[in-house]
Amino acid sequence: MSRVIRFETLNNTRDLGGISARDGRHIKKGRLIRSGQLSGISANDKKKLGSLVSTVVDFRYDRELEKDRYPEIEGVEYLRVPVFEEKIEGVTRDDEPEDFSVEHFMDDGVYASRYMCGIYRCFIDTENCRSSYRRFIDILLKEHDRAVLWNCSAGKDRTGFATVLVQEILGVRRDRIIADYLRTNYYIRHDVERIIDHVRRSNPGFTENNREALENIITARPEYIRQVYEEAERKYGSFEGFVRNGLGMSEDEIKLMRDMYLE
Repeated sequence: MSRVIRFETLNNTRDLGGISARDGRHIKKGRLIRSGQLSGISANDKKKLGSLVSTVVDFRYDRELEKDRYPEIEGVEYLRVPVFEEKIEGVTRDDEPEDFSVEHFMDDGVYASRYMCGIYRCFIDTENCRSSYRRFIDILLKEHDRAVLWNCSAGKDRTGFATVLVQEILGVRRDRIIADYLRTNYYIRHDVERIIDHVRRSNPGFTENNREALENIITARPEYIRQVYEEAERKYGSFEGFVRNGLGMSEDEIKLMRDMYLE
């Protein structure tokens, strides 16, 4: 499992270091870090982040950045790699987090789940997503003084898929990858309850069905990540086929990435 890094103002920042690969090696500690958005962090957290990270890859799109700017941290390179070019209900956070997705999804849990499954298929299917994740891999293939950190808003979907992708390339067992993806729910649990509580207080007659629908949007689900694997198999024969043919990674690049980040 990825290891949470304790901050004052960040609750879902995790180091992939220590996760074992199928070849017996482990991901190096302090090299690969996933996170939610970094805006609004404390001065102490800026200092700590700067000591750990040399490069930040931000998957958010323009309007999200207008609302929540990346904090300038001395010595840290900031790279924008937007996965989506426009607002995606329930995934991007250019509206207030307490208000997003309510009108469209709160009354129908099944629809909310099917919608999110479709979003995850986009990571495999759409050219913009593939191009963005290929750029992300290219960044990882460069030398960095300290860790590379990647983030979106909650660190759940765009960041979650990026983390799945990295672990697949590094040869981590799939059951461990999925377990680590679902672990996000533990670290964002207080944010989830805060959003649900706000929506409950703002909407008289809020029911358990409404809660289920909202949870389906704002939490990680095993059926969502299964869509990634099923779509990769359908279009490319396997997830490995997606990496090689969808993202265009060569055998030499895969070996290089493993040698860079495994020990």
